[in-house]
This record gives sequence, C-alpha cells and structure tokens, in this order.
Amino acid sequence: MKKVKYFWKKTTVNDKYPGLCINIPVENIKKMEKLSEIEKLLREIGIDFDTGYSGSRDWEFDWSLSGEHYIFDEKKGKYLRIKR
Repeated sequence: MKKVKYFWKKTTVNDKYPGLCINIPVENIKKMEKLSEIEKLLREIGIDFDTGYSGSRDWEFDWSLSGEHYIFDEKKGKYLRIKR
C-alpha cells in the first residue's frame, strides 16, 4: 500500500506563507470517488484549493487556498487570519 505524502512548498513573491501539498495515492475508482466527495463538501463550506491528478490525487493548500482560514503563529501564541 502506498503512503500519503505531505510536503511544504516554497513561498512565492505574492504569498508569505508556505504552501502544504498532500499527495494521496489512488488505487481504485472508489477511493477517487470518496476524495471527490470530500472535496465537494469542503467547497460547500467555503474552502477551495488546487487539485490535480497524476496517478495520485494532489491537494495544494497554497496561494490557491480560498475561504476563511487561519495559521497558528507560535511567536505570538495565537491564530492569525490568512488574507489571500
């Protein structure tokens, strides 16, 4: 069984926060259908992001992430709203 991979993308000039990429192996159509259901539910609550497929499903939480979201700032000890 292949494992899910997580990695951080470098920031871009327009975005000071790193992007999180999640690479999810897809062994069969049922798994892809479930991932599509999850993506649809996230969009319904206002969270959208880039997706892709190249033998596995890619989710990219980077500059393309939309919706209301926060990042925890350890130095300040609080959550900060990300405005993109």
